[in-house]
Amino acid sequence: MSTYFSYLPNVYVRLDSFYKQGIDPYIQAKNIFRRIKIRDDITGAVLGFQQYSIGANERPDEVANKAYGDPQLDWTVLVANNIINIYNEWPMHEDELMRHVENKYGDDAGSIHHYETLEITDSKGTVLIPAGVEVNFNYQYTDSQGVTRPISECVRPVSNYDYEIEQNDYKRNIYLLKPQYLSNFVAEFRELVEYLPNEELNEETVKKTFDVIDNNYIKQKEVYSTDIGRTAVTKTVPQQDFADRTFTKSDGSAAVIFAVQEAVSETINAAGVAAGTQDSSSTVSSSDTSSSSSSGSGY
Repeated sequence: MSTYFSYLPNVYVRLDSFYKQGIDPYIQAKNIFRRIKIRDDITGAVLGFQQYSIGANERPDEVANKAYGDPQLDWTVLVANNIINIYNEWPMHEDELMRHVENKYGDDAGSIHHYETLEITDSKGTVLIPAGVEVNFNYQYTDSQGVTRPISECVRPVSNYDYEIEQNDYKRNIYLLKPQYLSNFVAEFRELVEYLPNEELNEETVKKTFDVIDNNYIKQKEVYSTDIGRTAVTKTVPQQDFADRTFTKSDGSAAVIFAVQEAVSETINAAGVAAGTQDSSSTVSSSDTSSSSSSGSGY
């Protein structure tokens, strides 16, 4: 992969937050975020690519050496298949696969992962149901004559171990660029990975944004201060907010009465009513008492 990074353009990367002691806070490095991928619609083109099955324990450099006679062209094998993470997208060695299954499933490696269909054909050999379709454990096939096949002829269980092996084998099937197109591919890759002309490039075509350049002249980092969160925000409710309100005393009104005492300077009587207000419960009680007295005096 060493030749791959030689094609990547350079960019200034920040090492410190500001310029100090005459030391530039930026260093020049390869821009590893520049990436070129093969178009999905031409990966399987007959003219430019050929299928290849990765052998047991075969590395990308070994594939490149076999296909092109140069192990340093291993990056072309990965780019042609849009492989970014070789640890997850390249088939594992047998011992690596065993460790992976053990770490992932532990003692459940032999447990059932899912169920797949078996290939079902008619009397003429025509495929009615293809193999490898994930289904429920009790899946059954019924043909046009109303005949239902038994589950044993329709479904097979796939263990966790078998599933990981199948996934690993699937990664073995890749595409290789045909040797006659290799030089054009490398030249086009070099052209595409470079920066387009823009104002952020210096004379050496190294990218450095303007706000990054401005920081070179900052000798001391700016300090910002604020009182937010330091001063308590307190607001007293004005007395007029309670001037015309009527408070009804109940078992749960103690907190309300206390709030009135804190916010209003008037006195609160024993019934829980602030001066200048009227308690509705007291009014009802008084009227009831008056009515009773009037009724009583009439007899």
